[in-house]
Amino acid sequence: MVQYPKMREELLETLRSLSDREYQHKAWVESDYPPGIEYDSFDEAVHFLYDDTVLAENPDAAIGVIIENEKEARSIAAVCQAIDLVFDVLGTEASDEDYINSSGWISVVEAASKALQAMKFNRSKRLRLIKCDSQRDSYFSRILGTMAANLAELWQQQKGIRDRATSFHQ
Repeated sequence: MVQYPKMREELLETLRSLSDREYQHKAWVESDYPPGIEYDSFDEAVHFLYDDTVLAENPDAAIGVIIENEKEARSIAAVCQAIDLVFDVLGTEASDEDYINSSGWISVVEAASKALQAMKFNRSKRLRLIKCDSQRDSYFSRILGTMAANLAELWQQQKGIRDRATSFHQ
């Protein structure tokens, strides 16, 4: 679990946009946004990774805050390193179209895709654990329910024996 799950969701959205070339072309170049998205650009992803969080500078510092572990930190570092290499070639003032058409952009897309998969894997693993916990809890609930029913039946039997014994002695 992380301290700021909404920021984690924003990170996941950032990684989704960085890992999807078709989305980048439609949204960032053609300004054709999917429903629910009013605006998006490469600049938005950069601001989130470099300005709004410590992810580009020190992803380890975000463990427990918006990322879960060192594996996620390393995968985010790889995304930022790939972006830095593109910036080394094109600078920070190029158009989104120039960035996504650059020879180094595939490294950004691949790193973002790997980071997204790592984070989804952790989420999936956590959801499986929650499901296992609920299944285990359900199992124990059934056992306790059966035990309670058995105890109630025994109590009724004991009560019947006591009632017969009382009427016999009278």
